[in-house]
Amino acid sequence: MCWLLLRQGKLSKARELATQWADDLEPVRVTRATPVELSLWGTMLLRLSGAAIRDNRPGEAEDAMRYARATAEALGREFRFPPTISNSTFGPVTVLIKSAENSGIVGQHQGVLRIGDRVSRIAKSRSPRYRVEMTSSDWNRHLLDVSDAHARTGNYSASMEKLAQINRSAPEWLPNQPFARDILGRVIQDRRKLTQEMRDLATSVRLPL
Repeated sequence: MCWLLLRQGKLSKARELATQWADDLEPVRVTRATPVELSLWGTMLLRLSGAAIRDNRPGEAEDAMRYARATAEALGREFRFPPTISNSTFGPVTVLIKSAENSGIVGQHQGVLRIGDRVSRIAKSRSPRYRVEMTSSDWNRHLLDVSDAHARTGNYSASMEKLAQINRSAPEWLPNQPFARDILGRVIQDRRKLTQEMRDLATSVRLPL
């Protein structure tokens, strides 16, 4: 419901609902909470942070993110929910990619790139923190944030590389992402000269040329 309210632009309602659920799910004692309890609370804190940053409440967003970060540290690793609850994960890496998303929303594009580099190193190292991989949609959404940050800082080749990476791994997912069309549209507008790679990606994301 929080996700739906955000997509509908009902930011205050999304923030209020996330606040209510975060309050209700807060463990009485973090040291005795189960991984499911920690992950549920942490996920709602991330929802709260995401709603608050979009609702122009950066202080509230950072407070929620700080608690989510502490919860992820208490958990110590990525945790996948039982399938009866969700297909998502929660943990230190999830908190990092949501921090990057918040940074992109407020225009801190260098911050997105710094976090993106850190996440990439963790994933490549096969750190215990990343033993359970996040869903492909969460990972690809993060790569879109990184692609957008590259485009907004003028590194168009790196932006295109990320889009191509997503297209190779999730060709059925990318065409359904308006964000991808927006990124590629800005790259094409700024570069002016179309390459074959740009044309191919434009076809993939259904961007009219």
